[in-house]
Amino acid sequence: MAHPEAEPEQGLAGLSRVLVGVGAVEGAAGVALAAVSAHAIPSEALGSAATLLMAHAGIVVALALIAARSGRRMGRFLRLPAALIALGVGLFATAIGLRVLGGVVPPTGMAPLGGSITIAGWLTLLIPALLPGRK
Repeated sequence: MAHPEAEPEQGLAGLSRVLVGVGAVEGAAGVALAAVSAHAIPSEALGSAATLLMAHAGIVVALALIAARSGRRMGRFLRLPAALIALGVGLFATAIGLRVLGGVVPPTGMAPLGGSITIAGWLTLLIPALLPGRK
């Protein structure tokens, strides 16, 4: 039985929902790439892409879930790095996958752009870290 003053349980909405979904897909893709790299197409590049996907997927999901439970302002400041990290890692891993698995030359600069966006995502976490706390 819930306490009368307890907030009703709310599901994820908007960008937080999308980010959790993207994080889930990127995590699964990371596991799949790791398996392919270990068992079918040995590739250091695929292994690196797999590791980056798996490591960052959890961060994206965590930031999105925390953002969903935060106030509007803090939520925005947590969804921004989550979105940038998800986009950057996705671009980087896609570039590696295209090259190694598909034999396709990815668009010039796709992997470095993805890496740069990922770095920018991590740096945007400085924004909520520097915001004054609640009084």
